[in-house]
Amino acid sequence: AENAVQIGNEQECAQLFGLFETIFTERFDQFNTFLPTFCEFALTAINSPEISPTIKASIHQIIDEAPRAIPEYFAEAEIYEKYLMASLRLSFEICASDRENVDYQFTNTFLSLLASNMEDIDGFYASMLQIIQSLIESQDLSMIQVSLFSLTSIVEYCTDPILEDPDFIVRLALQGLSSP
Repeated sequence: AENAVQIGNEQECAQLFGLFETIFTERFDQFNTFLPTFCEFALTAINSPEISPTIKASIHQIIDEAPRAIPEYFAEAEIYEKYLMASLRLSFEICASDRENVDYQFTNTFLSLLASNMEDIDGFYASMLQIIQSLIESQDLSMIQVSLFSLTSIVEYCTDPILEDPDFIVRLALQGLSSP
């Protein structure tokens, strides 16, 4: 895996990390004890400036199903916030390169499974809003686009907190509409 990433072979990385995802989430539950280590590898790689965004998105496949497979690993805000931030930053990086391309939406599975497996959904939603707020301060239209998409990924599981305070989403949408 490390060799494929170092060489920068995008096709090989996509296949390889897709196989990792399959092993951990569809085939062999006994390997789930190793999944946190692979998630940490993925987080490190996703945060690495030396790796291309396309390869990072392939690596992200490792964590896509992880919230369902090992929900206890993502139970603490300190852990899931690091993954949220890394995923949203990568999604933004991909969107910023071509806003017309929907490749930035690779986070959908991860975000929806993370939200669906949260015991403290209010805390999760508050963390999500805080992260989004910190990322959109730049007023970048790509980040607003990613933020709105990310919120649609979790809306099914965060209905109550959204209905308690819909103003954030309204402000976010208005900010996007008023941007040049």
